[in-house]
Amino acid sequence: MLIKVLSDIVAVMTTDAQLEKMGFKIDAVTEAVGRLILKVDGLDTKLEDLDTRFEGLDTKFENLETKVEKGFAAVGSEMQGIKTEVHELNTRVGSLETKVGDMHETLQAVEKAIDIDAVTVIDHERRLSILELANG
Repeated sequence: MLIKVLSDIVAVMTTDAQLEKMGFKIDAVTEAVGRLILKVDGLDTKLEDLDTRFEGLDTKFENLETKVEKGFAAVGSEMQGIKTEVHELNTRVGSLETKVGDMHETLQAVEKAIDIDAVTVIDHERRLSILELANG
């Protein structure tokens, strides 16, 4: 595009004589335009290279996005598994609490029975001691 514009500018300057009157030498102008065309070609090449690099970046970003989505899905799945395991643990702990409570009640009953038996044994020992002293 720029080359076309430069060519049009040179074409407007119709004669070599007009250019020379303006203080330009034809060889110098031709050389300058040639250098400019080479620079524009170099810029076109660099722009194409940048386009290629940006396309590569787009692909990399798409790949990254896919990996992130898969990662979040995997984390979500793991979290669901952990949630299930925690629920199962809570159920087991609740069951254990019930069993421990039942055991506590049973032990309290056994303790009372042992206390009653101990009192009975002590009473019998006292009676036996009294009887032994009386027979004695």
